[in-house]
Amino acid sequence: MPDWAVAIIGPICLLLGIGISEFRQWRQERNKYRFVTFEKRLTVHQEAYNLASEIGAMFFEQLTGQGMPTSENLTFTISKTRAWWRGNCLWLDKASRKAFLDLVNHTAVYTESYDPDDAEKCLAFAGIATKKIASGIGEQHLPDIEPIGKSKK
Repeated sequence: MPDWAVAIIGPICLLLGIGISEFRQWRQERNKYRFVTFEKRLTVHQEAYNLASEIGAMFFEQLTGQGMPTSENLTFTISKTRAWWRGNCLWLDKASRKAFLDLVNHTAVYTESYDPDDAEKCLAFAGIATKKIASGIGEQHLPDIEPIGKSKK
């Protein structure tokens, strides 16, 4: 092999080795970032799921005749939910963000109207939001659990 070929191959191999090393380091940092952000995203999705379920339960109780939410309770719930939204919305995935915001906005509409049709819409939006939030975090990463109130047969 001529001397000039060795002179060219040596630096190419060196650059290739450096490139592989940098690529490995980049992948490790990326995986570490994903792990850290997944834990925060999981926490935020769980909080959103809890808030959506709380709103849904309020409308379920109303529609089944178990109790009517007071204006103060609705105002407090909307205020609490909007404050939570401002601090956490960017951690939710796109579909979860939209479904949650739709629920909050329709609940606000209901606080003005007290129309039973709006209550039914809010209950439907709560169901949609909880499904989108659970799938938005990646249901495949969540443990299989039996819903409360259902027994195994």
